[in-house]
Amino acid sequence: MTNFEMAFEQKFVAILQIISQVQQTCVDKPILELPRPPRGLTMLHLAAALGMPRLIDMMRSSVSQLGGMCDVNPASLDDEHCSPLTWACARGNLECTLILHNWCHEMLHARNRLGLTPAMIAKQRGHILLVETL
Repeated sequence: MTNFEMAFEQKFVAILQIISQVQQTCVDKPILELPRPPRGLTMLHLAAALGMPRLIDMMRSSVSQLGGMCDVNPASLDDEHCSPLTWACARGNLECTLILHNWCHEMLHARNRLGLTPAMIAKQRGHILLVETL
């Protein structure tokens, strides 16, 4: 991850932390409601695909605060039936994969529309260390 990517992720995490803190004071309804994302890709899917482990970890620890604002369910599937874990495995990001696997290990057995598990996709893409670690 480049310095720019790390700085971007840190800023994004900081913004979400502020929003989640403010969200705690708004009991009636979320302060920010996001529409269903294109192709079913949630913020968690995108963080996994972009290799942002700190963001994923922050979302995991703030599920109750962020829940009304965005989908932070590690078992959520996009339109191709891919979970955030599937995206992390496909991109070969070991750190994101481990966080998501520890959060919701059941998704390791979930299959996408093509019938492939996250580990199968990682193997197809040559991410052998990731597969061996799982």
